Amino acid sequence: MEKGNRAQALTERAQRKLQEVNLDFGSQFASYYRRRINVLCKEIFQSLEQNDELSLDKAEADLQDNLFELDREVRLQYDDEEGNNFIIIDHK
Repeated sequence: MEKGNRAQALTERAQRKLQEVNLDFGSQFASYYRRRINVLCKEIFQSLEQNDELSLDKAEADLQDNLFELDREVRLQYDDEEGNNFIIIDHK
């Protein structure tokens, strides 16, 4: 039961993260992650329905890895945006 609750909480967190990224950067920014995360969320729910702990553990670990990578991409995007905030002085 606790494992199922934890897995459902992870899928909810993943969906919230995708919504945040979509709002901040647009739908194309993380399209690869969106597709992969949605597939993994489905796998988690199927594993829960089938009471398949091995598949659940694998899908959960893969989802956590994808969320980590998505967070990394978001941080890189913010770092890139901060790096481009410079003033151009025209000396003409």
